[in-house]
Amino acid sequence: MKFNFKILPGIFITLLLTASLQIIAQVHIEGKPAALLFKLQEPKVINLKVQDSVFENGWSKNELPLKAGYSFKISEKFYNNSGNWVKINDQKFVWRASFFAEGVKSMNIYFEDFYLSNNEKLFVYSKNINRFLGAFTKKNNGKYFATGMVNGNIITVEYITDRIKTLPFVIKEIGLIFHPDGKDFGGAGDCEVPVNCSEGDDWQKQKSGVTRILVKQGSGLYWCTGSLINNTAVDGMPYILTANHCGRSSSAADYSEWVFDFNFESEDCSRPETAPVPITFTGASLIANGTTPAKDVSSDFKLVLLDDSIPSAYHLFFNGWDRTGETPDYGVVIHHPQGDIKFISTYDEAVSTFYYGAENPDAPFWKVTWVETENGHGVTEGGSSGSPLFNEKGLVTGTLTGGNASCTDVNSPDYFGKFFSHWDKNGTSPEEQLKPWLDPENTGAKTLKGFYKNQEILSAGFYSDVNKVNVGSSVKFYDNSEGTIVKYHWNFEGGDPEISDEKNPPLVNYKNPGKYSVELIVESQYDVDSVIKENFIEVIGSVYPNPFVKSVNDKVHILIGDTPQENIDLNVYDISGKYEGNINFEYKNNEVVFYPGFLSAGVYIVYVTINNMETPYKLVVLNKLEN
Repeated sequence: MKFNFKILPGIFITLLLTASLQIIAQVHIEGKPAALLFKLQEPKVINLKVQDSVFENGWSKNELPLKAGYSFKISEKFYNNSGNWVKINDQKFVWRASFFAEGVKSMNIYFEDFYLSNNEKLFVYSKNINRFLGAFTKKNNGKYFATGMVNGNIITVEYITDRIKTLPFVIKEIGLIFHPDGKDFGGAGDCEVPVNCSEGDDWQKQKSGVTRILVKQGSGLYWCTGSLINNTAVDGMPYILTANHCGRSSSAADYSEWVFDFNFESEDCSRPETAPVPITFTGASLIANGTTPAKDVSSDFKLVLLDDSIPSAYHLFFNGWDRTGETPDYGVVIHHPQGDIKFISTYDEAVSTFYYGAENPDAPFWKVTWVETENGHGVTEGGSSGSPLFNEKGLVTGTLTGGNASCTDVNSPDYFGKFFSHWDKNGTSPEEQLKPWLDPENTGAKTLKGFYKNQEILSAGFYSDVNKVNVGSSVKFYDNSEGTIVKYHWNFEGGDPEISDEKNPPLVNYKNPGKYSVELIVESQYDVDSVIKENFIEVIGSVYPNPFVKSVNDKVHILIGDTPQENIDLNVYDISGKYEGNINFEYKNNEVVFYPGFLSAGVYIVYVTINNMETPYKLVVLNKLEN
């Protein structure tokens, strides 16, 4: 059996400080490195002396999940003869050191015993300082701390303090992203579809909850993907759901140095020439997981909790979920194949199955095959593991374990551990289930919507002036939705107009008898809600003259609108229910016309059947006018 695990990264927001200077968003305070504000001598550059042969000897192309690189351990001797102290003014000193590694694409820093004091700052940046991370402060203090990635083969650490002293941190490792097969940014296959193509139009909320994960496991670095996931307390607890084989043997120290990148994506349907700038979080703790591999019982899930809360201003989405086990009709996966920017792949069928095994309704996996869409034939690749599978309701229903799909084999299936199985089927302890963490209030919820943290409640609602009208009459509709709404869309079945995008739409005219639904969809800046009222408007024909007087009137008219004549039928019963027969009629000017003179004086019910829908009309027949 082939175990082809895959990994999925996430989403990045580009924040421009100036036209050429970019701050990589991580938990930090505002500020600029001293190197941008003062003329400083070049820092000492430490050559890590990493040779291609070192990577090749320690690199297996079949290693799983997708290997991104490894961390280079810094010896204790480094602190005795590296870095430069410079006085920048009467109160401040700066220490800087740069690290160089031949043949790497990007780098980051892993700190230990990171304990800055008041008013101290630390920055990390690339050679030309066109992108920098920080300022980091005592808010980032802890036993372990890691930074996001800086592009290039030189990375600089800058520490600003009010006096020369022993460094309040240890640089224990330098992360080296090395990809002999062209992985990382720009490495995804040609068939993949960027998430902001038309295929992603209906998935804009969901995508902002997906994150690329730089997994640390010992000295190995790997690409995986996960998603922020909501819980029934709807409290913004920063849980991230991914696959267990992502860092299956990571230690608690390793988890504290995982790096999570959000909003790493193209602004449009193109593939950018330069890497977007992410929103980055570092550090997490393991909460629960299911074992790997996942052939018969386990569904290969992992739930971790970020060390930092998600600021509301970042507008990251906590994705909702579906644990019913119902088979999805269609949906997407949002992922970062090969550690590249965010892509979207589409499926139109899912099958319950064992991992690389037989189909079975009680099995713990969904088997999915991808379909061609307008802008490509998206699949998954190495780098997509842990990515969320969304169903037609926009809810997470599984996480990617593996499969054989690729841009050279687009028709092979992939396998997603079921959210249904993640919930409570991997074991009996809380550490083996999602249930205790995602339903802390024990509500028993089977599904849960996603949300933006601190978002305003959005609720669609409406009413009308009447619900039952004659053919040809109009109805006035009024919005009573709740929330800060920026967009409205009405659908009026059987009405004229059929749609409206106004808050309170114009009068809607109904030309044909029947019962019709009305739908209202409302959108705020970050959410969408809708309500549909079935059979909300009943349209009936207008009968005249009524009563029908044999000595005065010659015909009865029932307004029915513009229904085709062949779809109409009339039958009459007396008030006791006795069938009097089928009525011959004429159809003209949007009404049926018939002669009831064969009926005795009395009360009758005329049933008009239009398009298989029967409507009764009361008709009174008199022999002569009554005084």
